[in-house]
This record gives sequence, C-alpha cells and structure tokens, in this order.
Amino acid sequence: MFFALQVAGLGLVVPLLPLWFALRFGASSTAIAPWFAAAQLAGLALIPFVPALARRLGVGGVILLAVGVSTLLLVGMPLAPILPVAGLFYVLRTDVVLMQWPAQLSFLQRAVDPRLRAWRRACPLSCWSVAMALLPVLSGYFMDRRLLEWPLVLGIVCYAAAALCFYLALRRTPLPEEEGTMITDCDEGDLEQPAATSERAS
Repeated sequence: MFFALQVAGLGLVVPLLPLWFALRFGASSTAIAPWFAAAQLAGLALIPFVPALARRLGVGGVILLAVGVSTLLLVGMPLAPILPVAGLFYVLRTDVVLMQWPAQLSFLQRAVDPRLRAWRRACPLSCWSVAMALLPVLSGYFMDRRLLEWPLVLGIVCYAAAALCFYLALRRTPLPEEEGTMITDCDEGDLEQPAATSERAS
C-alpha cells in the first residue's frame, strides 16, 4: 500500500510539472529548465550522506523522514508567489526524494525474504508503470480547466497517506536489524541441508 500510494502521488505530480510551472507562472522552457537540472545535480550530492543518516535514524526512519519532508515541501509549491520560490521548493523536494531511494532499496533487501525479493521489487515497479501511464491524464484534465493546484493537492494527499501507512507498518513490524536479527540469503535450514545430504551419502 505504501508503494502504491507513493507512486500515485508521483504520477499525479511529476510528469506534468514543467507544464504546471509554465501555466502557473507564465514561465518559458528556458526559465524552467535550470531548476530541473539543479534539482538532479543537488540530489546526487546528497546521496553519499544516506548511509550515515541510516546508521543514525535506521533505514525505516530515513524513509519516513524523506516522505514526510518531501510532502511538506510539495505543500509549499502551490503556495509560492513567484517562480524562484516554487523552484526552490522543487529543488529541495527532489533532493529529499532522490536521497530516499537508496534507503528504500536497502529496506527491501533487509526486510524481505530473499526468495521474494524479485517479486516484491516487481510490485512497486508495476505500480509505477500504471501510475505514470494513467494519472498524468487526470492531471492534464485538471490543468486544461485551469485547476492547476488540484494535481498537487491530490499528490500531497497520496504522499501523506503513504507516510502514514509506512509509519503504522513500521510500528507493527520492526526491521530485522531493530529486532537484533538479520535476514540473509540463506536460513539455518539451508545451511543444515548440505550437511545432512553429505551424511546420508556417507
């Protein structure tokens, strides 16, 4: 549910953001492009700090913090009076989102049974594909009718719901590292099986 809500927010907000900037502020592509470039470059600069942050807050804490902060920054975009302010909110939000992805990949590696990792990785990607295919149509519908804030408002609702779902799930089921155990690529049964086989052979 967390990933589904997260990619729903992504599909509503991200694909048509350049159009949103153009319609909201009357900005040209030349004025908008530097903000998108700055967001990607600044996000790459923050990624190396993710391991240190994860050691301090835990992987789940990093994900929850990133989703919460990025949602608050998204709230600021429709409230911005001028392009530079909205652009700054966008750059900061993109930085936080890019910093979150390594933590989410690590979360899947730690929290999911190795035999299910491919399946669990495929589920978010499938949700992402569906959201990116369908939800921009809804956002475009709102923008054609000059309801420019609706895609962002719906995206904010989805992101906030995703953060709540993840928080509740994390409270019910702590990560293996927080319980003092770790899921590895083989369990005790897998380790004992070769030994048992060799004993039968002898």
